[in-house]
Amino acid sequence: METSRIDGEDEAGHRHSMRVTTGPAQVRHLVCDTCGHRRRVRAFAHDSAREHLAAEHGAGGFRTEYNGLGWLLGLVAFVVFLIVLAGYRR
Repeated sequence: METSRIDGEDEAGHRHSMRVTTGPAQVRHLVCDTCGHRRRVRAFAHDSAREHLAAEHGAGGFRTEYNGLGWLLGLVAFVVFLIVLAGYRR
């Protein structure tokens, strides 16, 4: 499961954030850490999160942080694949 977080600040300087978690069948779950709003979406999850933060909390200046674990595991799997492939060519 891959998780990212979108942060934004309102005019008063308060930070608001939403978590975007990708679950089975590419269904994304949005959870607002500020107000507890929850929503399931299939596409444009980050856009939906930004819209919620802007409309409900007046936040702007968005920043997105990604969890690097998924990328790291993918890179390790790719390297292992290349090593196995090189062993078959000999």
